[in-house]
Amino acid sequence: GERIRLCNTQTDSDGADQEETAKKGERILECIKEGEAHNLRPALVREIWQILSDEADRTDKDESTQLAASAMRIDHIAVAVRDLEEAIAIYQDQYGFLLERRVQTEGEFTGMVSAVLRAGAVKLVLVQGTSERSQVSKFIDHFGPGIQHVALEVSGIDDVCEKLTDKGVPFLSKVIRGPGLNQLFTLRDKTTNLQLEFIERSGNANFAEGNINELFRSMEKANAF
Repeated sequence: GERIRLCNTQTDSDGADQEETAKKGERILECIKEGEAHNLRPALVREIWQILSDEADRTDKDESTQLAASAMRIDHIAVAVRDLEEAIAIYQDQYGFLLERRVQTEGEFTGMVSAVLRAGAVKLVLVQGTSERSQVSKFIDHFGPGIQHVALEVSGIDDVCEKLTDKGVPFLSKVIRGPGLNQLFTLRDKTTNLQLEFIERSGNANFAEGNINELFRSMEKANAF
């Protein structure tokens, strides 16, 4: 049977731009042409090259239209709790998380207290409502304590907003802008009960009080939780 010696090529898991994709394709083609010297049929060479070209085109198209082109990492996970102090003690004493800071937020008629905890590169934000009317309290009433939202760090948050809006993703508000920190929240998905936050950072900015207050006002206006 016909054989081809494959070069040691590696796919970049984070994707590549068009120029890099073309360079990889050229290297792969050189490998195939090397096999041609060992009586590999030209028709098979062309077929393999066409498959590789189609895959490169598909990847470029996917990354230009999907979140994969912008998403970088999970920035943090927000967890709604009934008793903030008890939750902090559990994550500190049993899991070894470090308490970074506490935040108190007041909306027009609701409020929230929260704590930012970190273990290595993992960040949790524990949140507790300060009244029955608080969005966090309403969330717990409907779903129980648990993950309130997942925040994804992205590059180009305005582009993310535009592309996902075109896909029909409903957002809670416009992009919330602050010093070194821009945030965008979806409405809670009815199928998974999950809310996503997209966050764009410049530097190591903490959550800005103005950003959080604007988020609360948007949630109160939409009666969202």
